[in-house]
Amino acid sequence: MTNRSGSLWHIWADTGGTFTDCLAVDPAGRLHRAKVLSTSAVRGRIAARNGPGSVRVETGWPVPAGFFRGFTVRLLGDGGLTRTAIDWDPAGRLLHLDGALPPGELAGAAFELRSPEEAPVLAARLVTGTPLDAELPPIAMRLATTRGTNALLERKGAATALFITPSGTRDIHLGVDETGVLQPGAYQFQVDDVGGKNVTYTLSFEAVPLPPALWATLATLPVVAVAVVWLRRASKC
Repeated sequence: MTNRSGSLWHIWADTGGTFTDCLAVDPAGRLHRAKVLSTSAVRGRIAARNGPGSVRVETGWPVPAGFFRGFTVRLLGDGGLTRTAIDWDPAGRLLHLDGALPPGELAGAAFELRSPEEAPVLAARLVTGTPLDAELPPIAMRLATTRGTNALLERKGAATALFITPSGTRDIHLGVDETGVLQPGAYQFQVDDVGGKNVTYTLSFEAVPLPPALWATLATLPVVAVAVVWLRRASKC
C-alpha cells in the first residue's frame, strides 16, 4: 500500500456502541489494525501471578515497553478491583501494578486496561506504538461513529426537537434559559448562504420571540435539545 503523504500516518477510526475499529497506514505504507472497546479499553487474561503487584498476561500487544503506564487495570468479575499500571514489559508480557492483587489463583482471570483518553485516540496510540506520556506522531485522521444512529434506534439520549426550514426561511426561533429549559424569546438561529457553490453556513444569535404556536407545542414536550435542518436546493452543475 502506498502512503499518500510520506511524513504522515493515515488513520481511520469507526466508533460503535461496543467497539472502535481502526485501520492505519504508516509513513512507509504498511497497514496496521486495532480493535478496542468504545469505553477506551482493551481486555486480556492473566496467565500467571508474577509477584504481589505483577502478572504475566496470556496475549501481549505489539506495543513498546512502558506503553500501558498510567492505564487503569480492572479485574473483571472480582468486585471491580482496580489498580494503576506502572510498567509494561512486552518481552515477558509482564504488567506491573501500583499495588498488590488479591490472594488466590489468578490464572485465566479476565482484566481490562482502560485509557484516560477517548477510544479513537487509544486506537491511534496502539497502531503507532505511542505511550500516554508521549506525543502522537503527525497524523491525518478520519473519524466515524454509529453512536448517533444507535441512540435513535434504541430511543436513547436527549429528547430532541427537529426543525426543518426551506431555503430562504430565516425564522427558526428557539432558546434555552440558565437551567437548560427551552424558553421563548431567547435566540434566533440563522443560516446564511454565501459563496454560490461553496456554501458557508453561519450561526448567529439574536433576541427574537419564539413564534407563539411553536412555543405552545414545545411547552407540552419534554424537549431538552434542538436540531435545525436548513433545506437548500442543489445548484445545477
